[in-house]
Amino acid sequence: GKVNPANYNLSPALQQFYSTLTSNIVGESHQLCLMAVQELRRNARLTPLLPYLVTFARWCLIIKYKDNHVLTARIIRLISALISNPHVNLSPKPYLSYLVSALLAFLIKDRPEASSGAVEHLRLAASVLSDALDRWATPTNQLSFQTLRALTDSCQNHMTFSQLGAL
Repeated sequence: GKVNPANYNLSPALQQFYSTLTSNIVGESHQLCLMAVQELRRNARLTPLLPYLVTFARWCLIIKYKDNHVLTARIIRLISALISNPHVNLSPKPYLSYLVSALLAFLIKDRPEASSGAVEHLRLAASVLSDALDRWATPTNQLSFQTLRALTDSCQNHMTFSQLGAL
C-alpha cells in the first residue's frame, strides 16, 4: 500500500518535501509535475526518501492510476528521474528491482489492443526500462537476465502487438 513518511523517522522538512513532490506529480498542473520530475532527476539529497518514492511509484503505476494514461506517464517519468539521478545509488537496496518490476508489470499486463496514446506510454516505459538496464544491470545483480526471462515468458503467453512493438 501507500507509504506515509509521516509515520517514520523523517524530519518535518523531508516529510513536507515528499508531500509536495508527490502532490505535484499527480496534481492538476503539468508545469508543477515537470518541476517535480526535474527535482527528482538532479537532487543530491533524495536517499532518505527513496523507500517512500519507490513505494509511491509502484503503488501509483500498478494499482492506483494503472488505467489513467496521463498519470501513468508522469509516474514513468518519476521512475526515469530516479534511475537517471547521478546522486542516487539504487544498487545496494531492493529499490532498483522494485522499480524495474513495476515497469515490467506495466508493460506486460493484460490489456486490449492499445490506443495510440497507450502505445506511447508503452514505448516510454520500455525506454525507461532500457535506460535502467543500461545504467544499473550488472552480472552480479542479474537484472538483465531476470528482465529478459520475464519478458520472454510474457511474450509466449499474452502480449499484444502494441506491447511487442514498444519493446
